[in-house]
Amino acid sequence: VWADYRFDWAMNTADGSSAALVVLGAEITGADLAGAVVELRRNGEVVASGHGSAAMGDPWAALAWLVAQLDRRGENLHAGDVVITGGLTRAVPFEPGDRVEATIAGAEVAAERARS
Repeated sequence: VWADYRFDWAMNTADGSSAALVVLGAEITGADLAGAVVELRRNGEVVASGHGSAAMGDPWAALAWLVAQLDRRGENLHAGDVVITGGLTRAVPFEPGDRVEATIAGAEVAAERARS
């Protein structure tokens, strides 16, 4: 969406945190999510890394904030709802046919970027 990945926080927020797609993997339970190291690979090469603490200091704190905001509106989360933290690594461009893999707290998730 953004030429050369140049945008400010307001543009990024308006764009839904640049989430072109989301890949769901195995459930991660009992993990220190704030300390979790995230590695993003493109075609086997590490192209970005980050930490769970990029989500408001701790993904659990981010989830608690969301729950409180929903509660203020009389809303809540339901079983099966998916909550994402937003990006924990920098944005990385992909090309058709690239293989993208992420390692998060020891769990492997992978997806192939499909574009026409």
